[in-house]
Amino acid sequence: PLTKLIKTILPNLLPPSLLDGLLILTCLPTTVNMCVILASKAGGNVATALCNAVIGNLIGIFLTPALLFHFFGASIKLPFASMVVKLCNKVLLPVAVGQILRTT
Repeated sequence: PLTKLIKTILPNLLPPSLLDGLLILTCLPTTVNMCVILASKAGGNVATALCNAVIGNLIGIFLTPALLFHFFGASIKLPFASMVVKLCNKVLLPVAVGQILRTT
């Protein structure tokens, strides 16, 4: 990745902890707010951007730990079921309620 290139070519450009943080940041899915704001400002389809963000965040539940394990080689135990419930409560439930209210 880019962080490895930076470490090789310009080893003193950024501290190692900042490079690790940059790598972690690139493994995370984008936020729903940012997708909606950028799509609306660019004149795009906001509903499609919202759907893509939700799908990306749901896939990110599985993909982010796999990418972090691949790049850092460490594993931890997380309460997977409670994370899924929290994500559904924060993303899917408000979207569903908004869609129901919008149709009434």
